[in-house]
Amino acid sequence: MLKVFRPEKLMFAFKNYVKLHMGQYYVESQPTTMESIYKDTDNLTPLIFILSTGADPTEALYKFAKESNMLERLGTISLGQGQTEKALTLIDDSAKNGDWVLLQNCHLSQEFMPHLERAVLGLPDVDGM
Repeated sequence: MLKVFRPEKLMFAFKNYVKLHMGQYYVESQPTTMESIYKDTDNLTPLIFILSTGADPTEALYKFAKESNMLERLGTISLGQGQTEKALTLIDDSAKNGDWVLLQNCHLSQEFMPHLERAVLGLPDVDGM
């Protein structure tokens, strides 16, 4: 009923339902830092941010890279038209060298996403890129 008559209230209803049945902890944003996130990664576990509107961890990532003496080894590429091959090369080179990669605007390149999935899973790329 809520979805039909008041669709804009649906997310609030979900939040209230989770709070009621699971507790406040599960509906609150938990404070975090790049340092604590980084501790959960390793050379086989990439860090992938799925962002909501208005969220941008780029500045925090650059600051953390600088503090970790990795700023010079952080490759950044903004996805879009014609960037797939460059991005895959950057990922491959960085994986071999232990460098970091920041892929921005992945949503702008639907062509790239299957390649990224295969790269993250460690599978060979079917298109030869």
